[in-house]
Amino acid sequence: PRAIAFMQANLGRPIGVEAIAEAAGVSRRSLYQLFQAELSRSPARILEEFRLEQACRLLRETKDPIPAIASACGFGTRRTFDRSFLRLKNLSPSAWRRQGGTGTVDGVSSSG
Repeated sequence: PRAIAFMQANLGRPIGVEAIAEAAGVSRRSLYQLFQAELSRSPARILEEFRLEQACRLLRETKDPIPAIASACGFGTRRTFDRSFLRLKNLSPSAWRRQGGTGTVDGVSSSG
């Protein structure tokens, strides 16, 4: 729970797995093992999903430019954001926004 809370509280910051492990009080290896056992995904993947969930919310609820949303959600570049979005949503962020912004990010609800 501490790792998840840390991720959610720091979505817009450039945090990595090392910082998440430190916040959770475990080693990087232990964190990875815990996430794999409990969530069947790596800590980095879960962080990416949380960031995309937030991005979906902003795409749907605001008219903010996509580069600003990418930055606000912790993606280092627009290109990184686009690649991540396309991999998990099968659409570009702009296409997703045009279609009304519905759906989930890899099983994580992005509707609220």
